[in-house]
Amino acid sequence: MGHKATHREWFPDIQDLGAYDNVKFPLPPTFYDDYKGRVAAANQDMTVDKTMRLAEDLKVHIDWQRKTGLFGRLSPEQRSAYQMYYEGKVSREFDSLKLSGKALVEWKFQRYLKDYLATANSLDRNIGRLLEYG
Repeated sequence: MGHKATHREWFPDIQDLGAYDNVKFPLPPTFYDDYKGRVAAANQDMTVDKTMRLAEDLKVHIDWQRKTGLFGRLSPEQRSAYQMYYEGKVSREFDSLKLSGKALVEWKFQRYLKDYLATANSLDRNIGRLLEYG
């Protein structure tokens, strides 16, 4: 049985948009780890700082007119709901904060967790529906 996945690019179900907006997640103790003495870890390219893309991953100023991938499957109502949330709230917040350095990296981390966990809500809900059916 296929379900909504908690994979990149983390698009929560519309009913879950903003589910974690009032939560501030603690930074993991290793968040600013420099990987000293661990060459493979130091050379990897999957960090919040360097690899987390503002538009694609965090939906800041995303091109809502794109007709490919997820966007091509959205109904006008769905597109409007996502656009209202990500442009009307997330992108405006991002612009107003004028972040850089560690503040930007920490904002990216918060935004990622909020979308990831909101996406997981849908997965949890659908697994529950499947279990109830059986």
